[in-house]
Parts: sequence; C-alpha cells; structure tokens
Amino acid sequence: GVCLGLAFAYFHWTLPLWMGKTADLVGSTSLPLALLGVGASLSLASIKASSLVTLNASLTKLLIVPLVFTALGYVVGIRDMSLGILFLYLATPTAAVSFIRARESGADEKLAANMVVLSTALSIVTITGGLYVLGVLGAV
Repeated sequence: GVCLGLAFAYFHWTLPLWMGKTADLVGSTSLPLALLGVGASLSLASIKASSLVTLNASLTKLLIVPLVFTALGYVVGIRDMSLGILFLYLATPTAAVSFIRARESGADEKLAANMVVLSTALSIVTITGGLYVLGVLGAV
C-alpha cells in the first residue's frame, strides 16, 4: 500500500472520482466505529480493576509529558504559536485507535478503552489549564 501510494505521488497519478469518494466515505467511518467499540467494551468492573493504572497512565500522558517537553521546547527556543502547538500535540488524550490496536494484538482492550475515556475526560481540564498557564506566562 505504501509503495503504491509513493508511486501515485511520484508520478502525480490521481484516483478516479468514484474511487476517491468511496475511500473518503469508508475512511470517515473509522473513528465512529472505534468509539463504538470503546463504549461497548466498558464495564464498571474493568474500570474499578484498572483504575490506578488508568489514572497513572492518563496523568502521565496529560500532565507529565506535556509539562516536561513543553518546558524543554521553551528552553531550546520554541515560542509563540509553535510552543502552543507542541503543547497541544503532547497533551492530546489517548487515541481511540489504541483500543483497536490493543484488541488486534491480544493486549488488554478494556484497559485501553478505560484510558481513552479517562484521558479524554481529563484533557478538557488539562489542555485548557495548560494553555491558560502558557498564556499567563507569555509563552504563547
């Protein structure tokens, strides 16, 4: 697939209109289907069983990693919008695709689903707070 994509890019080929529209339609269903899978796999028992692991992973993803690497970016001279984009990139919640990957690889899909839900809920506060702090400090 990658080689075919490289050939299309190199030779400036285009897909027929009907094929491009079909690919767009199929591709646009992937996130809703992933979120349905996450929701279907949630259970109170799995949330309780993995709550400490889920909380630690989510806080690391949403607080520690963005704090450390945004500060490092500031130290090396990244400023303004670029620093804000770096922060946003690092502070995004766990992607729904991690649930799909966990299921495909035989890993703990319930833990992955819990992490998607918790990190998404917490990111509302952490992203807003982080951007506010960066703004107050005059970094963005």
